[in-house]
Amino acid sequence: MFTKKRILSTLISFALVLILAVSAIPMATAAEQPTARAPIENWDDFSRDFGFPQRDSVFYWNRRGTRPHMPSNWPDVNLWRLRNDWRAPGNERSLGGLLVDQIFADSFAIVLSNHPRLAFVYDIERREVRGINDEGVFHLGFNFSAEHNFLFATRNSWKRLFGYNDFYDWLSHNTFDAFYLDSRRVIFEYDGLEIMVQLWKGTYAFHMATGSEVGFYYRPLTRRLEHWDVFPLSRAFPMSMRLTAGDIEYFDLPPIETWWIVMSQLSEPTMPARYQTLEWTGDFTNEPGLGEAFYLALQAQHPDISVTRNGNSVSLVWAGGNA
Repeated sequence: MFTKKRILSTLISFALVLILAVSAIPMATAAEQPTARAPIENWDDFSRDFGFPQRDSVFYWNRRGTRPHMPSNWPDVNLWRLRNDWRAPGNERSLGGLLVDQIFADSFAIVLSNHPRLAFVYDIERREVRGINDEGVFHLGFNFSAEHNFLFATRNSWKRLFGYNDFYDWLSHNTFDAFYLDSRRVIFEYDGLEIMVQLWKGTYAFHMATGSEVGFYYRPLTRRLEHWDVFPLSRAFPMSMRLTAGDIEYFDLPPIETWWIVMSQLSEPTMPARYQTLEWTGDFTNEPGLGEAFYLALQAQHPDISVTRNGNSVSLVWAGGNA
């Protein structure tokens, strides 16, 4: 029978064992440290910028002084200062807002050496939360810009594995109103392939975010199933995108080299897709034939979308109405 005294004794014993185990880890000698694993692609980006080795446990990495470029591995939150700031006369910030200010006051990283894809950093200079291998935070395919308060897709997103088909559109319109998007699809033949370009604009995350997307996909002409593969990274090209609604500018992203450009901004007020204006430009210098084919197909299939061509650059404006 479990008594209060026995339960308390068990908890204390467990805590002592845990403390001893954790405190023993930093005392291990170099010979006792785990052997280095095979290099991870682009891990040097973390190592160079944040001073992380490719081995050791999370406890070792949490020791101060092991990272020459950072004061700490974890966000430096001072609960005493948080309490005082919250109680200070004239403070109008919420406790959550003050906590966010402390967390993002300096660069930090959350790193598990055995699971590098779960690693992410907050870079104070770029005001950006990002993951490794251009796979996004937690391998989800998105990074977050604290500077502009928006999510943006990475080139090496997990969605590359699954391509695109109508099920994605069905899912986005049948997920408890989580997404409310208008889309347009442009399909044409080029270089022995069927190219599909899809445009989206609307609201995301249960109408808490406003965003837009433009993605390039393809399928062999012999494939009967209407499923398109994503463009290979070798065929990625510079794209820029701007989204507005009346006098509101949600974002204006300068050119980045990718196959799928997507951004959503957490902001108020959100605006339905019919009031949004999506502006997109692609630089087809490395593949001018693709740019010309896309320009002609968009012009023929969607006359309500304004499209212009200037040399190897193609620009479109999918205008919205007045709110």
